[in-house]
Amino acid sequence: MSLRRYRQPDEFKHISLVIGNSDAGHPTLIVHVDREAAESLADRADEFLRKHGARTERERHSATDVRVLATVD
Repeated sequence: MSLRRYRQPDEFKHISLVIGNSDAGHPTLIVHVDREAAESLADRADEFLRKHGARTERERHSATDVRVLATVD
C-alpha cells in the first residue's frame, strides 16, 4: 500500500494550523491560508469556527496570505 494514498488533497497543502498558548487561559487556534484565493478559504474557516462558538479575528498579510485567529471562552 502506498503512503501517497493517505495524503490530503492539494487544497490542504497551503493551510496550516497552529495553537498559540501565550495566554494559558485562552489558547488561540491560528488557521494560516497561504495560496491564491486565500480570502474565500479563510471565510469558510472563519464561518465554521464562529458557528462552533469561537471568537475570531483576521490578519491579512497579502492577498494570498490570510490568518484566522480563534479563541473560545
